[in-house]
Amino acid sequence: MRRHLSLTTATVAGVIALAGSAAQAQETCASAKRTFPGGDIGAFARREAPGTPIQAGAMLTLRSGDGPRNVWIAFENGAATPYLMTAILPVGALHEPVRSSSEQFVVTAPDGTRWKTAPLAMPLPHAPAPGERARNESATLASSRPGYPVDNPDLLARVAKGETLIVSRVGDEGEVFAALKLTPPAPAVRNRLYAEALAEATRKLAPCEPGPPLMIPPYKEPPPWPPLYLRPEDAGVLIRAPTLDEVGKITPAWGGGAVLGQAVVDCRADARGRLTECRAQQAQPAWIGQVSAAVANRITLAERLDDGRRTAGLALLLSMTWDKDAIRYAIAPPTGPAIPPPTPNAAPAP
Repeated sequence: MRRHLSLTTATVAGVIALAGSAAQAQETCASAKRTFPGGDIGAFARREAPGTPIQAGAMLTLRSGDGPRNVWIAFENGAATPYLMTAILPVGALHEPVRSSSEQFVVTAPDGTRWKTAPLAMPLPHAPAPGERARNESATLASSRPGYPVDNPDLLARVAKGETLIVSRVGDEGEVFAALKLTPPAPAVRNRLYAEALAEATRKLAPCEPGPPLMIPPYKEPPPWPPLYLRPEDAGVLIRAPTLDEVGKITPAWGGGAVLGQAVVDCRADARGRLTECRAQQAQPAWIGQVSAAVANRITLAERLDDGRRTAGLALLLSMTWDKDAIRYAIAPPTGPAIPPPTPNAAPAP
């Protein structure tokens, strides 16, 4: 799976550019930018010590009022070679309303060529918790820099040519939730604006502000997003669960009322709807937790919720009560973030 890259302040400093050694007292740096309809291009200049060559890089920002708020394109070798294309999204614009459990970006060129991010390359769609401060997330559309995952490198060549691109946010059934047209400046315009910005940045060179050196840090796998949990009212997705008689046939020591008690098990649903990674969260008596987790791994969920969202990748807390004549299953209230209530699909964007 392709991974999304979260561009923190430190990472942005690296994206713009400029590989080098740790900052020294004589190190100077500066930046400047030029705007054009639909975005701007920034030039970044750095000199490690007096008399040393100036290192330079560029960041092209394309803006839109809908869908992804910005698309950042980082260049090395001046403004000639793009190596990273990233969509920057406000959380609310990406996740509300929730329409799909597996969204991705699709970039389309004028000749019909399409590039896709992997499903779930973006964070799983969910609404921010009440009172949560708005923040940005990012999703990598294309990358070719050594040491990072390589994604859609030929898309970067189209960007370098200044081709108009349509960036769409698409659901797992092909629904288009947001679409925007981005037009990078033509190479001649880009180079002229960059040259002007770099000349200004070079004139403004001054001792660098304290902080991390301008370099791209080693790639680290981003931490996984917390799973979304099914709610008690979603109990209808439990379409196949072992009966007490079936458990007794597999493991006689667990059948015939030999196991009495109650356990709560935390599980995930795989792509086939089977529960997996089941772990007991609480159990009475304690030993019944391991038994319950083993049985829960044989439960199957419906492929979709009643509103059409997929169950693959979702989590649930499963309550299992062992009586003399039956095992009773129920979905317990989640301790983590629950899937939001269903939202009707909006009409596809043109």
